[in-house]
Order: sequence, then structure tokens, then C-alpha cells
Amino acid sequence: GETVVKETARVAVLDSGS
Repeated sequence: GETVVKETARVAVLDSGS
């Protein structure tokens, strides 16, 4: 994404999800 912070946060959530 354009915002690194948001991208990192999203990846962290997806990694912890499921």
C-alpha cells in the first residue's frame, strides 16, 4: 500500500489472524 504503517499493521493482523 501507499502507507507503510497501514501496510505493516494489516500484515501483522493477517499474520495473527485465522
